[in-house]
Order: sequence, then C-alpha cells, then structure tokens
Amino acid sequence: LQQAILAQANPANVLLRFQQVAAAGEDLVQTDIPNGLLSFLVPLAANAKELPVQTLELTPEGAGIDTDAIITRLLKEVKMPLDRLSEKAFA
Repeated sequence: LQQAILAQANPANVLLRFQQVAAAGEDLVQTDIPNGLLSFLVPLAANAKELPVQTLELTPEGAGIDTDAIITRLLKEVKMPLDRLSEKAFA
C-alpha cells in the first residue's frame, strides 16, 4: 500500500494539492519545518522518490543493542556496592 501511495505522489502534485494533503494528514503528522525550507526539501523529496522504501526499526533489538548484557553489567555494578554496604551493616 505504501509503495502504491508513494508511486502516485510526486512533488508537483503535493505542492499543487498541499492544502488537501495537509488537511488529510492533519491528525496523523505534525511538523515544525519552516515554510522557507520547502524550496530545499522538495528537490530532496524528488530525488528520494527514486529510492526504494526501507524499514528502520527504532528499538534496541533493531539497533543491535544487547539489552541483556547491559542489564547484567548494571546489576553487577549495583550489587558490588550493596554487598559492601551489607558487610558493614552486619559487621
């Protein structure tokens, strides 16, 4: 579905129908891109349209981060001071 929608969209159509596109996506997308940047972003969008759509997973697993190793390391770092504290408390 994304590919079909992207195939129909082109910078000229988006600019000609900007108000309709903005109204349709009003509840879905918000941006703080200044209007002055549009003259730079439209050519960029035209070039990007020729590239294949890719997925970017913004999760620790998608980024190749081993959360188990991080948690294990943090637990060891916390446990050592706690062991020392409990030794002093029971001494």
